[in-house]
Amino acid sequence: KKTDVKRTIHSGNRVMIQKPSQRSGNELKINWVDFNSKETLVNCSLLNQKSTQIGIDKNIYLICRTNSKKYKLRHSLSMPILPETKGVSLGSTLTFTLIFEGIPSATESIDLIVPELSSWNVYDIKLK
Repeated sequence: KKTDVKRTIHSGNRVMIQKPSQRSGNELKINWVDFNSKETLVNCSLLNQKSTQIGIDKNIYLICRTNSKKYKLRHSLSMPILPETKGVSLGSTLTFTLIFEGIPSATESIDLIVPELSSWNVYDIKLK
């Protein structure tokens, strides 16, 4: 499905992409990506269909589709990093932000990979 991608450049060469085009399963969606060479923020929404306790795998990473380089998770806002979890209701939608290492400003597309839970993987997140 086609989305209205909005690209905004902030001061300090930060770039924000709202509603990026992406290929994902039914569970995890990317709302926006805000990045520069120091850090990459990825805001996500998760439709919880499987568990009443939830957390994010510390081994989650971004991969740049241009150079295949991996960018590691640094921090998570509003979603605990496993083994810590938080209680959630089945059928609820959670919104959280993942903070990764910075990606190059010329990056055109990334993948979000969750090694232990492929249904959360999001591919071909368009940044340009």
